[in-house]
Amino acid sequence: MQGKIWAILGNFVSIAGILGAEVTDGLWNGKPWEQEALSEGVEKSDPAALAEWAYCTREGWGGLKYDEGKIFRFAERAAEGGSLLGDAILGRCYLQSDGVEKDENRALELARKSAEGGHPLGFNGIGHIHFSGQAGLPRNLEKGIEMWDKAIEGGCVISRENRFLFGYHKLGSDEVIKETVTVLRDFQ
Repeated sequence: MQGKIWAILGNFVSIAGILGAEVTDGLWNGKPWEQEALSEGVEKSDPAALAEWAYCTREGWGGLKYDEGKIFRFAERAAEGGSLLGDAILGRCYLQSDGVEKDENRALELARKSAEGGHPLGFNGIGHIHFSGQAGLPRNLEKGIEMWDKAIEGGCVISRENRFLFGYHKLGSDEVIKETVTVLRDFQ
């Protein structure tokens, strides 16, 4: 049954992409915004810029000062404005209680919304939840790795790190070496 649900989700994501669900480049896929464009977008309350700012700040990129309350508020505004990246980041805030009370179910709901809309960071969030056994789901390492692989296919850089750091124990030593080489090559 669960396999059928994921197959349906995969079809939905494909259809969403065809219908024009917007997934903009950003730090999540190794293509961060220029600082000036990011600042201008935030000033104009552009949902894509707010989401990019929240993600960059969470990751400590670009000299942005970490402020979990501001990250939450910017991610929330981005999500309200229709940003799929905003949904994924907001879900992460709920999962880790960054600027908001922890709510694993809300985190899963937002990660799914982002993934269903076609954003790879949504799959990354679902992977974390499965891998950790949160939001009432049993810990499922295979499902976590499967979701990270979907995110990697969509270009999500952090998912490659997650896949390597948390998924290595599922592989044999030769596979760990191959995965390490792949990760290092992709980050050069």
